[in-house]
Amino acid sequence: MVPTVLAVADAVNAREVVVAIVGGTMLTLALTRPRLAWMEQLTKNSDPARLWAERALTGFLLVMGGYAAVTLLVALHKQLGAEADALLDGAGIFLFIYAWLVHFEPFVREWRLRGGAGAAILYSGFVFAAVIVGGLLTEVALRRSFSWVEPRLALAAALTVAVTWGLYRRVPAKA
Repeated sequence: MVPTVLAVADAVNAREVVVAIVGGTMLTLALTRPRLAWMEQLTKNSDPARLWAERALTGFLLVMGGYAAVTLLVALHKQLGAEADALLDGAGIFLFIYAWLVHFEPFVREWRLRGGAGAAILYSGFVFAAVIVGGLLTEVALRRSFSWVEPRLALAAALTVAVTWGLYRRVPAKA
């Protein structure tokens, strides 16, 4: 095990380390659930405004997480061997589950409206659409122009939202 890790470490150059540090920092920020006192103060008289502000912040964090994840995927998956690549995939699954759990809070209201299934469907669609938008931004940043990939990613994000909304509406409302 140790020789494998050392061999992988020797294969990584400084540029990839910097990309990993920046990407890891962005992922760390995207995986936190901040309480912003100024946001709470601005929306203290309106629960719906606070809810939508929290959802907007969650969307921003998830887009940033998608951007960081795709950036790391592009930078590190090409550079590392199969063992490290498999470890990155496993870490990505853990990070995705953790982010899903941490950022669910603004969608708890839907739990009261349509139950746990409705809330999970709506939130999952929101997560996938935000991550797709993050990937789209990564693609645009890498190419510095639009290619055939961007419209497909934008369409995937829009379809995710549409399908999610349709599924959410099919869950019966609680009485």
